[in-house]
Amino acid sequence: MSNRRRRMRVGGSIAFLLSLGLGIGVSAPASAGSQLCPPQTITASSGDVGLNFAALLEVSVRDDCTVAVSPVKVVPLAQAPISLPGGSVFGKSHVAHKTGDPVATVYNRSWDCCGIQMNALYTSYDWSDNGSVVTTSNNQWNTTWYHTEAWPSRGWWLDYQQLYYSAGCNGCTSRTLTGKAGFAYQGVFDPTGTLFYNTYVNTMRGQGNGGYYCTYSVNWRHSAPGWHSQQWCAFGYNGSSG
Repeated sequence: MSNRRRRMRVGGSIAFLLSLGLGIGVSAPASAGSQLCPPQTITASSGDVGLNFAALLEVSVRDDCTVAVSPVKVVPLAQAPISLPGGSVFGKSHVAHKTGDPVATVYNRSWDCCGIQMNALYTSYDWSDNGSVVTTSNNQWNTTWYHTEAWPSRGWWLDYQQLYYSAGCNGCTSRTLTGKAGFAYQGVFDPTGTLFYNTYVNTMRGQGNGGYYCTYSVNWRHSAPGWHSQQWCAFGYNGSSG
C-alpha cells in the first residue's frame, strides 16, 4: 500500500454552524464486508478562534448509520492533530503569523471503519490587509492526500480538484477562497468502483481586519459504521507541506 499527496496553487468567540444530510439506506454487497450506509453530507462553519488555537470538529458513523457529531473544541495548535499516518509529512509546526499578512488553513479528512485514512483536502489562504480591507491575495493552495492499495486494486485516487476565489475582492472587506476535491475508489471494499466517492469543499474567508471565517463540508456517496471525519481550521499552515 502507498499514499499520495498533491498540491495546487493559484497565484475571539466561536461562530459554529452544522448541518447534516442523510439519504436512504441500501444493502451492502458481500464484498463490502459490512453494512453500507446511505449518502451523507456534513457541513460546518467556524469563526476565528485566535492565534495559536484551532477549532476542531469530529464526526463518526454509528452502527445504525446515524451520525454522531462531537461538540466543537478549541485546542492549542500544539495539540492539533496534523500528522498524517505513516510519517511526518505534516508536523506540528506552523509558520509565524504576521500582522497585516495573515494565513489560515482548513483541514478536512476522513477515515474508514478499519482506521485507515482514506483521503484529505487542506486549503490555505495567505492574504494582506490594512486593518479594514483585504489589500492583496498572496499564496493560496490545496493539498490533497489519498490512500492507495496494492495492484490489482487501485484504492482511492484523486478524481478532480479545484481552487478559486468565490466571493469578495482585493479592496473589499473580505475575500473568500474555495477549494474542492473529489476522490473515487475501486479496491478491496468495492471491486466495481461504483459505491464509494468522497467529496470535500473548503472555504476560507480572509477578512480585512486580519481575521478569518471557514466552512468545511464532506459528502460520502456511501459510508459504513465506524467511518469518521475530522475538520478543523486555524491561523497558519504547516511549513513542510510544500
